[in-house]
Amino acid sequence: MFGTLAATVPVFMALFFTGLIGLVWVAGIDAQIVIEVLYRSMDKFALIVVLFFVLCGNIMTTGSIVEKLVKTAPRRTRSVLSREGQRCVLFQ
Repeated sequence: MFGTLAATVPVFMALFFTGLIGLVWVAGIDAQIVIEVLYRSMDKFALIVVLFFVLCGNIMTTGSIVEKLVKTAPRRTRSVLSREGQRCVLFQ
């Protein structure tokens, strides 16, 4: 896996290829069976969810909601982050 990451392969592809190699060479499972199981396990619902997630991101980007969320996030979490140090000292 480190070799594929060093070759600037994306993380999801590095995990896929190392898992595939591990199943074929280490476990001794036939590559055709692995590919068939992967193809059958693809769910139509999961593929549609990915498309709607991308659509939602595009809608949020074109509107001003993203900028508002980025501005309000530090204000909402400032008090939580300031109390984390106190919790670490008290509960150790």
